[in-house]
Amino acid sequence: MNYARIIRGAMSAIVRYGTRLRVVGDDQARQLKGGSIFTANHLGILDGMITYHVAWQKDLIVLLAEKYRKNKFMRWAGGQMDVIFIDRFNADLGAFLQVYRRLKGGGVLMIAPEGTRSTSGAMLEGRPGAAYLALKAGCPVVPVGITGSQDENVRSHWRRLRRPEMQVRFGKPYRLIEDPSLSREANIERSIVEIMCQIGALLPESYRGVYRDHPRLNDLLHQTEA
Repeated sequence: MNYARIIRGAMSAIVRYGTRLRVVGDDQARQLKGGSIFTANHLGILDGMITYHVAWQKDLIVLLAEKYRKNKFMRWAGGQMDVIFIDRFNADLGAFLQVYRRLKGGGVLMIAPEGTRSTSGAMLEGRPGAAYLALKAGCPVVPVGITGSQDENVRSHWRRLRRPEMQVRFGKPYRLIEDPSLSREANIERSIVEIMCQIGALLPESYRGVYRDHPRLNDLLHQTEA
């Protein structure tokens, strides 16, 4: 029995029938061939289901926090879906190597650079994992902005038997380029900012959090308006 298809179908059904989801701007992303990295803000538990619902790729690389491996069902389901368990708080070289190999083999990584859900709905500071992988693999990065999937928003609508409105907005693919005049650490930090500001440019102002007034985000917003 293909449990992966059943699990993915169940998650997609929850999103399809339990929310009013609008997908915007995925045309360019659909044209990508080979490995790529999709980076999105992280608002709630439903984000993982949304990922599987909107994804069209066959080799979808999804990371799951190591703590979920302790749960028997999550461990089993993760194995069926070929997820990679990762230690979010330490350099998990084993997990990064698995991701890198699958990216080079044409896989598509779905990752939340913040590393955890934002309880306020506003963006948190990005962590280095996504930037490191994008620089190392040299593959295109696709920013994704999600709105409306905050846990409290979902719960309050479902309690009233209503479907919450959500949106997944895809941005234009881009590539991170290292500056040879900078150190490795400086290049990673610069790349983190680029990743997070690219996501922020797809979100309403109230969602932009710590990057709301960042000069790079302002540049991207001006480019969009031009």
